[in-house]
Amino acid sequence: MCKKPFLSVLTLVLALTLCACGGSAEPSEPTETPVTAASNDPNLGTYTCTSVKMDDMDIGAEGQWIQLNPQGNAVIFLVDEPDEGQWSLNGSIFTLTITGETVGTGTLENGVLTLDLMGTQCVFLRDGAEAPKETAPEAPAETEDEESDLPPVGYAYLSCYGDFYRITYPTDLFQPSSDGLTDLVGQEGTKGWITRLDSRDAVDQWLSGFSAKADSQEVLSFESLSLTAAGYPAQAVVYEDAKGWHSAVVVNFGRDLGDKTAPMYAACLSFSGDSREAVWNDEIQAMAASLELTP
Repeated sequence: MCKKPFLSVLTLVLALTLCACGGSAEPSEPTETPVTAASNDPNLGTYTCTSVKMDDMDIGAEGQWIQLNPQGNAVIFLVDEPDEGQWSLNGSIFTLTITGETVGTGTLENGVLTLDLMGTQCVFLRDGAEAPKETAPEAPAETEDEESDLPPVGYAYLSCYGDFYRITYPTDLFQPSSDGLTDLVGQEGTKGWITRLDSRDAVDQWLSGFSAKADSQEVLSFESLSLTAAGYPAQAVVYEDAKGWHSAVVVNFGRDLGDKTAPMYAACLSFSGDSREAVWNDEIQAMAASLELTP
């Protein structure tokens, strides 16, 4: 099913690429929106694009801007004409949506907005903010072993499908399962699984299943949450049914990050237990946040 926000942003991303190949877009001036005393968020204002990159190739900024208005409203100008959207900030994690669909994620700190728009990396600066300095990566320390790849003390890695991606879990709360029916076993019998979704259809089916649970008569309690994991948008649900409590997190990469023999469009982390606390606590949320791509 085609979704307008997805197609809209895809069109904008393609237009950005075309501009880099010789085309140009007429810059549009941001609309001045007065900030009232009740809307004193220091992040409000107009952010001008200073850098656009795709696959680490600089394709140049062409007058793009984003205006962050009060009450989470935004005006986005990437090409041709401005578009309306919504923005939210959780700590420094920035999320941009259009009609409820996440179209970009990144960070916002000290007037510097970095945004990933479907694989296109953009940097926007608010008036008066300093551009981030690019520093050369430090050379890895010469060691006889790979100590830098070891998890912190008291933690271990749980890997998926030949180390496509992995999470870090606390060994004092979870242990690898020996029965082969699950990946992790936690306190009070909590069980955890880590897997991948191997097609766009599989991702859509999982997310549709999340929506269906909200209206299911078999579900006694239901919560839906939007997260960011490894820089990608993630959708989470926590619900209770006759079998107990369950949580699931789907991290949607938006494209195939696998290989020719094992495609991977999303990461999935799920837990089952006897209480909400058993399947959705600080440790489990930290596991989702620790997701790391390793191809």
